[in-house]
Amino acid sequence: MKKFVLLFAVVFSFNVFACECGNWGKQFDSYSSSELVADVTITRVYPILKGKYSDKYFKIDLKYNELYKGTPIKTMYVYGALHINNKIYGSWTSCSMGAKVGERLIIFESKDKEGNYVLHYCDHKIYSNHKKFTESKSLLKFIKEKQIKTNVKYHYVNFGFDKNTGKDNFEIIKGLNAKNKFAAFEITLTADGTFKKVEPIQNFGSGKDDLILEIIRKAKIYVNPNSNISDGEKFTLFMFYYPQDKNNLSFISQNFL
Repeated sequence: MKKFVLLFAVVFSFNVFACECGNWGKQFDSYSSSELVADVTITRVYPILKGKYSDKYFKIDLKYNELYKGTPIKTMYVYGALHINNKIYGSWTSCSMGAKVGERLIIFESKDKEGNYVLHYCDHKIYSNHKKFTESKSLLKFIKEKQIKTNVKYHYVNFGFDKNTGKDNFEIIKGLNAKNKFAAFEITLTADGTFKKVEPIQNFGSGKDDLILEIIRKAKIYVNPNSNISDGEKFTLFMFYYPQDKNNLSFISQNFL
């Protein structure tokens, strides 16, 4: 029994760290492309005993604390495995996800080809133990109320570097005091990825808002050969404020850390 548990733990640890996911820190960009966005609590976790989903998935039942988008459903599939009485249900892979009764998180989900919602390890989600969980709920309310079109193509912004210091241009913003925990800007692109127009939807409420806006206006998105950008295309850029932490100065970032 002890050997089985040890082997299970080793395999679990290896697989968790082997999984690679893209677009970390860009959770809110998936709002417009998601069918269901909600703050939920898991009320039940159980295996799928038969059918096509039984090989790789288990099920969870949900309680909705707040619905931001879509129609709530009680039950959702999870890509992963359950260990019950020395038996594994589902599939344990490098991207398997676990779930516990009582766990609370914000989910950004869309239906699969069969019309079911499937929660995956790499899907955008925010757990209630995240230090900015309450702020994330405020931002989702902001997006919903203002009907903001988010960054569905996951454009990543290059703010540029100071050639003399080799540091990001936002280095000069460090140490600011901001009233708002996040800011939002509507970006209008040109076909080459530069910014034709930048309109603040909400600033940080700091003494450096004009400087922040100036840096953003000079920025551009990273463009690769597969980029398909049309002149006049728009997206919303979210920026986040991180207060001073011990000896580290406050700063802003486009990533939700």
